[in-house]
Amino acid sequence: MGAKVAMTYVILCSVSALGQFISLFCRWHMVSIGGGFILTMYTTLFTTRFDHGVTTLCTLMTKWEKCRDIKKGMWLQDVQSQTCMPALTALSNVPCHAFKTAYIMGMISVLAFVFNWILMLASCGMLWQYLRGKHKPEYRNISFYLIIAGAILLFIAVMCWSFMALPALDEVSHLFTFIGQPPAGASYGYFWMWFSFIFELVAIALHAWMPLNNEMTEDGGQLGHSVHLNEQAIELLEKPSSPKWCTHCRHNEFDGFR
Repeated sequence: MGAKVAMTYVILCSVSALGQFISLFCRWHMVSIGGGFILTMYTTLFTTRFDHGVTTLCTLMTKWEKCRDIKKGMWLQDVQSQTCMPALTALSNVPCHAFKTAYIMGMISVLAFVFNWILMLASCGMLWQYLRGKHKPEYRNISFYLIIAGAILLFIAVMCWSFMALPALDEVSHLFTFIGQPPAGASYGYFWMWFSFIFELVAIALHAWMPLNNEMTEDGGQLGHSVHLNEQAIELLEKPSSPKWCTHCRHNEFDGFR
């Protein structure tokens, strides 16, 4: 296996992990009500922040203790506990359902990110052991299976967030349809995650097509050398019978063939 190809694989994994880490702190969803003048809600995988209209409201209600938390951002766990109070759910259950779903799916996604990074690191470690050792195929296979497992886990988690948390958060904007349909949907953090995930997919494809020079077989031999000898043996067997095969023999040894 070429060292340059392996180095490229490690770089792709590093870029993907860094991009995924950055996406955790970017907003994944946004709701803008009244063009942003009434209310703007930014939601990440674990926090929610309200801006614009809430800022004006907090200026008027200086004694409201939650204003500072709302402007700076609140944990989704705290938001869902506040919106699921009986007094609010009696009016509408939409915010409670939205933030509760976003909190659960967000935590699952964050755990999937962490496990994906751990498996990605382990994959690079097994690949390093493969290159540094005797090029045993078990190390290469384990390295490939590790990054595949991490990618599948992350893909499932983010797809669950897409089909459960994203529509639930969109429902919050429907409470304000009396002023028109407010724009709501996925934001740049969500798309940045998928962009970073592409680098991981490219790394998986590169791993699958890495050269296997000098790889050890189960009996301790080198795969590349064995394949080369087998090819030579096949070419030798395919040649037609001819006295040229025994150029050092005496001519009378071939009298029986005449």
